[in-house]
Order: sequence, then C-alpha cells, then structure tokens
Amino acid sequence: MTVHVTLHTSGPRNVVQVADAESILQNFQATLARYTTDDGSALVDKLDLSGRAWPLSSLQVLEAFFEAHVVDTVRVLKIDDIIASLPTVDGLASLRWFARVFQHAPVAVLNLNDNALGTRGMAEIRPLLSNPHIRHLALDNVGISEAVVATLATILSHSSGDDPDTPGPLQLQSLSLGRNQIGIEGARSVGELLALCPHLESFSYASSRPQLAGTLALVQGLEKSEVTSLRYLNFEDCVFRGGDGEDPTQVLKTVLCRSPKLHTLLLPDCELGPAGLLLVILGIRYAKPPLTVLDLSANNAGPGGTYALGELLEYTDAPQTLQSLAFDNNEVETADVLNCVLRPVIRSPRVALRELRLEGNELEGLALQLLIDNPIPSLRALHLEENMDIGRQRAQRLQALYQTMGCVVYVDENLEIDENDDHDEEQKDDDAVDALVDSVKGLAV
Repeated sequence: MTVHVTLHTSGPRNVVQVADAESILQNFQATLARYTTDDGSALVDKLDLSGRAWPLSSLQVLEAFFEAHVVDTVRVLKIDDIIASLPTVDGLASLRWFARVFQHAPVAVLNLNDNALGTRGMAEIRPLLSNPHIRHLALDNVGISEAVVATLATILSHSSGDDPDTPGPLQLQSLSLGRNQIGIEGARSVGELLALCPHLESFSYASSRPQLAGTLALVQGLEKSEVTSLRYLNFEDCVFRGGDGEDPTQVLKTVLCRSPKLHTLLLPDCELGPAGLLLVILGIRYAKPPLTVLDLSANNAGPGGTYALGELLEYTDAPQTLQSLAFDNNEVETADVLNCVLRPVIRSPRVALRELRLEGNELEGLALQLLIDNPIPSLRALHLEENMDIGRQRAQRLQALYQTMGCVVYVDENLEIDENDDHDEEQKDDDAVDALVDSVKGLAV
C-alpha cells in the first residue's frame, strides 16, 4: 500500500541556516521511514517550504534527498515567501536552484506568492514555469510589472502542446495574479493568455488595478476562451465602468451566463454602479450557479443596484447555497436595505446566510428592530459597523439576542443613545416594524 505524504517545515519565519537545514533533513527522513514498511511505501506528493528564507547553501543540504525521494512524485510545491530578507544575488541563486531541481517534476500546483521576482527573478524561475504539468499557479504579490507579465504570458502560452513555438490551448485550471502593479498593457497580455484557457476554474486579479481598459481586456480574454468551468472569480478593485468605449460589465455578464458552476464571486470596489450591478445579477440569474460567497461591496449600488440584489435573493434558485453576502460600503439607505436585502433573507426558505456584511451604509434603528423581531438563525457573523444612526440600546439588544444563537454582531463602540429611544418615538418605530413584519409574513405565505 502506498501512503501519500506531505513534507513541510516548521519553525520561526527566518533565514534557514545550514544547521537548520540538516535538522529539517533528518525530520524529512524520519517521516518517510515512519511510513515505509514491508507492506507499503511512502510517496511524497506535497512539499511545503513556504514562509522561511532559503539560501542556496541550505537548499544544497536537501538536494540529494529531494532527487531521490521527492522530484519524481511531488505534485504540490509550495515555495511562497522563500527569498525574503535574502540579498538579491542570493535570492536569485535560490530561485535558480528550484527551477533546476523541479523543472521536470510532475508539479501540478505551484505557489510562488510573496516572492519579489521582478525581471531577473522571472528569468531564473522560467524553467519551472515552463513545466507542462502545471495546472494551478499562484503569483500574488510577486512584484511583476507590465514587461514581466508579458514574459510570463509567453512562457505559459508555450508550455503545452506539441509545438513549443505555437501557443496553445492550455490545461491551466487556476491562475492568481493579485496584488501586482501590472498596468493596462500587462492586463492585455494576461487577457491574451486567458483566451487560451478553456479549462480555467479559478482566476484572481485582486488589487492589481488594471484600470478600465485592462479590465476590459481581462474579461474579453475569458469570453474568448468560452470557458464554462469557472468556480472562483475575483476582480477586487478592478474598474468596470466609467469610459465611453465597450463596457467590461457587459462582457462580464456574458462570462457569468456561461458559469453554472461558480461558487465564489468577488467584485468589491469595482465601480459597478446600479447599472453594472444589474448586469452582474442578470448573469447570475441566467446561469443559476451554486454561489456560496458573493461580494458586491463598495460599488455605489444605489436603489437600483439594491433592488437587483433583492430580485436575486427573492425570486431565483441561485442563492440557495449562499453562505456569505457582502453588501457593505454602498451608502444604501434603510428602506432599500429593509426591502431588498433583509426582508428577502428573512422570508426566503432558500437563503441560509452565515455571514452578512452591511457595514458602511446608512442604516437606522428600524433595520435593527426588524432583525430583532425576525431572528436569522443561520447567521454566525453580522457586520453593522459604520452605521452611526442605529442607536446604542437597540444594537445592544440585537447583540444579546444573536449571541444566544451563536452569532457575533459587530457594531461601533461609540454609538450614541438614539434620540428615538424615548417612549413615544420608540412606539412609532415599533409600529413601523410591526407593519413591515406583517408584510414579510404575508408575502411568505
């Protein structure tokens, strides 16, 4: 019987000295010996060296062991954040070592996050990136520019196929390029790469700021690939609206319409506006994916965008698996949140949220009273920070009630006693809530 083994290092986040490497080697050898018996053997399919800086001298301590027991079998290689604090020349030497040792290994998952690659680092790691077995590639926060990402796109687009000089179609299933300053032209290179990825399941461009033209190139690449297998999509801080040319949101809608397997859609701070949110919601409603996470925060939703979200929550089957909804920092007023978010969540048997984010809107005490009178038992986290008019007393009652259900309610600590908490005004508030509750119950029948 073959036992699949993960080898990983532990210890403080520091530079691995030769003595440390020798101790790590002994631990690796002991791990393999523990699973190697007369009846079976150990097969190393995951190697995790992340979070510690590896100079060449320490890597050389492990090389013979890796060549004998790891290189031929490893499928997951985590080498994120492994050159921090090393002098540039030493960091480049370490990258060169990894590229040489693992360039022909059957690595399907490669994590290079948080390594300052730059132009020289990309050149050193190129043999590893050219590995045709790679299906999942993470390059978040690696300091790649427009020129570097163009080189990356060229490497990946020629990494598979019978003719190494002819791009494509790629077998890449996930690509993450978040937190890089790639620019418009770099985004266009990535868009060309995406057009060659018909099997893509996960794509993240979070906080890489492609601007409007770059965002258009990215979604056009996804559209051209005709991908239908997307499960995870993250465009945080990408600009979708504001220009006079082709609208990236229209193209995104087409991509979403072709994504019936999507479970996570992250579009925070994308400047979608009401019209853009409507297009996104229409794409979701068409595909009816099993969404578990939906983030539409900080998009200037307005009444129109909030209404579109309410339509999704109330009248389609798409959100029956929805567990996390972020609609914070949209400056939405109480009435719109009540009618389009809270009321559908309360009355729909399909929606069983565990996390709801509504911070940074313009909520008042009426919203909290509705949540008090109609508890949402599935919730485990409710965010209401930066809503300064909700009233301290009502917020405290809400926190106490939801704590009994295992839910944490987050509010600001410096809330003032709501002036509407005197008896006469509170009675008016309660009458308004009663009317809303009756409408919820009536429509739920």
